Amino acid sequence: MERSATKDLGITGGDWTLERDGSLVMAGQVIGVGVDGLGPDDASRNEKAANARLLSAAPDLYEAMAMLIDAAEARDFGAEAAAMEAGRAALAKARGR
Repeated sequence: MERSATKDLGITGGDWTLERDGSLVMAGQVIGVGVDGLGPDDASRNEKAANARLLSAAPDLYEAMAMLIDAAEARDFGAEAAAMEAGRAALAKARGR
């Protein structure tokens, strides 16, 4: 069963990314959230930027986890390998790498 965060959760579709300066989270062409609004007032800029990276990676993390669960349930080792690679890429995105 193919899943997507857009379909399953009803979120904005498209690739979620950060601007080069880390100031905005984007969903497709739509400007989403400014980094300064992503944490308590006393949070550091680095903490808010980390929150933004996690937010931008959330759809990828969701889809990788869904792929891994589906592959494990089907005992499909080829799909598990693809899910693991998707998971690694999503984690790297969340980590800002």
